[in-house]
Amino acid sequence: EQAERLARAVREAGNAARLRDHPGIVAVHDVVVEDGIPWMVMQLVRGQSLAEHVEAHGPLPADQAAVLARSLLQALAAVHEAGMVHRDIKPANVLLTEDGRFLLTDFGIAKHHADTALTATDSVIGSVEYLAPERAQGQDGLPASDLFSLGVTLYQAVEGVSPFRRDTSAESLSAVLFGEVAPPQRAGRLAPLIMGLLAKDPEKRMTTGQALTLLDLPEPATGQTVAMTAVQHNPVPQGFVPGMGVGPFAPRPWQPSSGTAMAAGVLGLSCACLALFGVYPDFAVLLTGRASYPLLLVLHLMPSLAEAVLLGIGASLLLAGRSAGRVLLSVGGGLVIAQVLITVVTVLQLYKGHHIWRMEGAFVYLAVGPLAAILAIAVLILALVPATAQWCARQSQLKGLLLS
Repeated sequence: EQAERLARAVREAGNAARLRDHPGIVAVHDVVVEDGIPWMVMQLVRGQSLAEHVEAHGPLPADQAAVLARSLLQALAAVHEAGMVHRDIKPANVLLTEDGRFLLTDFGIAKHHADTALTATDSVIGSVEYLAPERAQGQDGLPASDLFSLGVTLYQAVEGVSPFRRDTSAESLSAVLFGEVAPPQRAGRLAPLIMGLLAKDPEKRMTTGQALTLLDLPEPATGQTVAMTAVQHNPVPQGFVPGMGVGPFAPRPWQPSSGTAMAAGVLGLSCACLALFGVYPDFAVLLTGRASYPLLLVLHLMPSLAEAVLLGIGASLLLAGRSAGRVLLSVGGGLVIAQVLITVVTVLQLYKGHHIWRMEGAFVYLAVGPLAAILAIAVLILALVPATAQWCARQSQLKGLLLS
């Protein structure tokens, strides 16, 4: 661990040294090892981090946020031109000086194109709610990944909170990968820029040049629509109109929630309980030594126990996000439906013309059974709908990422 800390400090110094003269980046002058502890000699900055400022004073006004956007875009342009990717852009790594300048710092996990040894196993590192989707999926960081993190940082600067802030890391990761982002309400003309940086697909994400070009466009008057034209060197993607809608960078379409899966699991457990409840007359016959209904014992007792086991295990697996639960619920639900139909038909045939409701267990066979069949039909439908399958696939993907 000590060797890793030293290696990280040396790497940060080396990465920052490549950009020492950039006015938007905190300079690292040297690394000194004292008693085995690495110390970095850095540029003295009087101020506080952007995260601390927003927490203490609230969101930035749109004009100051535009200064922040320009400073960080220019800093990232230099970082990327030097062949590096920062990989940890977030408000805590942006300093706001006393004279109002914004500086990018903390190159501890930055990756230069020539680095290999220290980053080969660190496929997913950084702060979860600021990770680009492609990095959350284990891909190497690209310049476009830094721009996504910048978009999250700018969003938090103007709104006061990250768009992907959730109660747990897993929920934040899910939001990064699949969540919709509501357009910022306090960003003013920066809204299309922020939404452009937050595009999930790195191929469709706004580039540094496009973002700087958008910042340079004059702000439209109230109610005025600005006609966008292509820029020769840094064209702005079609649909970007300062102060207007977000065009092609609107939030992603609806993603299926856990609703159908949760409903299938709960109904599956309910159906399992009914299946267990329905075997009491069968056990009563066995315990009293009466075998007047041997056919019903075969048709009802053993299938009901099997169905309860399948439905109970299937519901538990599905509620845990396992796709195998869908299979077990489908099999168990299908058995319930078939068994109820056979049992009802058999009872009606055996006791045709007799007082069926006086038969021991008639209420179970002719009332509880059909109710269980209705629940089983609902379980089958909910377990097999695409929304449930997609939710299970999403949960499996998230668990794989968190364990990697």
